[in-house]
Amino acid sequence: MSFAPPRLDPSLRRLVTRALSACAALAGSLMIAGTALAQDRPPSPPPPPPPPPTAGPTDVRISSPDALARERLQAAVAARDAGEVAAAEAAYVEAAAAFAQTGKVEEASAAWVEVARLRLATDRAAEAEQALATAVAVIEAAHGAADPALVTPLQIQGRLFYIQGRYEAALVNIARARALLADQTDTATVAELLFEEGRALDALGRFAEAESAARVGLGLRLDLLGPDDPLTADTMNQLANALMAQGRFVEAEPIFRRALGIYEVAYGRDSDTVALVLSNLGNVLRRTGRMDQAEAAYARAVGIAEGVGDPFLLSQLLNNFGWYLHVADRDVEAQPVFERVLAMAVELAGPEHPFTGIARANLAITLSGQGRHAEALPLFAEALAVLEPGLGADSPDLVTTLEGRALALAETGDDANAEALYQRSQAILAARLAPGHPEAVRLAGTMAGFLSDRDRPGEALAVLRPARRDLFARSGMALEGGDPLRRAAPLFAQQVRASWDRAEQLVDAAPR
Repeated sequence: MSFAPPRLDPSLRRLVTRALSACAALAGSLMIAGTALAQDRPPSPPPPPPPPPTAGPTDVRISSPDALARERLQAAVAARDAGEVAAAEAAYVEAAAAFAQTGKVEEASAAWVEVARLRLATDRAAEAEQALATAVAVIEAAHGAADPALVTPLQIQGRLFYIQGRYEAALVNIARARALLADQTDTATVAELLFEEGRALDALGRFAEAESAARVGLGLRLDLLGPDDPLTADTMNQLANALMAQGRFVEAEPIFRRALGIYEVAYGRDSDTVALVLSNLGNVLRRTGRMDQAEAAYARAVGIAEGVGDPFLLSQLLNNFGWYLHVADRDVEAQPVFERVLAMAVELAGPEHPFTGIARANLAITLSGQGRHAEALPLFAEALAVLEPGLGADSPDLVTTLEGRALALAETGDDANAEALYQRSQAILAARLAPGHPEAVRLAGTMAGFLSDRDRPGEALAVLRPARRDLFARSGMALEGGDPLRRAAPLFAQQVRASWDRAEQLVDAAPR
């Protein structure tokens, strides 16, 4: 079985942190701007005389809602910088209410974004989502749903949805934000939105659309930032991921290498970003048969991640390395790697996140690889219960889990359900991937083997021949004359050889 592990995004943590930090800077700048505006106004009337002294402490009275908003914002920033999260959150909420009272809805929205940031930092995603919804609502209530000021809260809300694995919801937010910028010249924000759109499309298995978004975004960033900027490299990495997911490994490899070179200069050879792209490059090397080079890339990536001390990064890179071990028929070595990944995924993302589902499925696959099919079956069921709602019932990223479960069912005597899962997998790939995609060819070979082993060679040939035809057509080759392997692109040599050998065996076995 062959499968591309999750394609890694080196900018995810940096992008979310940068966006939320930018909102913090915006909040601070709002405080300064508010002070400057106050200096241009006529002087306020003198305040009323102070109340008579009492035995207890008295409250400090603020002369106007505008001054109260600025004071609360200043207090929030000070509390946040001192690490006093509860006090900072309360002050931001008060500042948001005061700004809304004075009609400064953008400032109120920015304060609610800061509330969301604090809640995310303390693992309260649901409350953070409420704060972001309020950040959107205060602008809509004042200016309607077409105000460009909505772009920032919509964008950050979309990022939260992506982190939660709610990819369709993220796309809705991104599309709305892009529409609000249709007549604007803010190409930097448009490029960011295209990047986020491509990332969500990739997660949903819509790889051709992800490629299109990445190409447009890359053009914008090349014009805006130049070819050596790390943000440009982020989009290069995304484009290479989309190409890799479509089986276009030869096109993806030089783009990964270019992004890797930019990151090594920008962040150093042992940075987390370098590790992510090394792992992606390892996927390409593995898929093109250069296993020794792939193992070296994976090992270097994992070594960097162990040193960085980022468990989220490490879990992703271990997942890719574990898959390499499985593909190399080293399942005994892969099992403890996947067990570690699963434990980390549950802790970091929660039991219902798609990454946790993938980790559970990979552990099941490596158990099946050791012949422990009965142990694998409940893990496959648990994985699908998470992945189907998280990725969609027709996502190509489901196929590996469906196929793994089919194998385990077949090996435990449940041929009918195994065949149904193989057929479902074929239908998904036929609907979502281009004809001749290596994954579709490989799956056809697996299905043909299943049918052949059950004395159904005619049906096996009916599955295999169209896949072989599509593969040759994709590579610009004819079926007639000589051995097609001699003309096959190296990219597809392994798939062609497996399909061709299987076809020859079935022709010999078929009744005359």
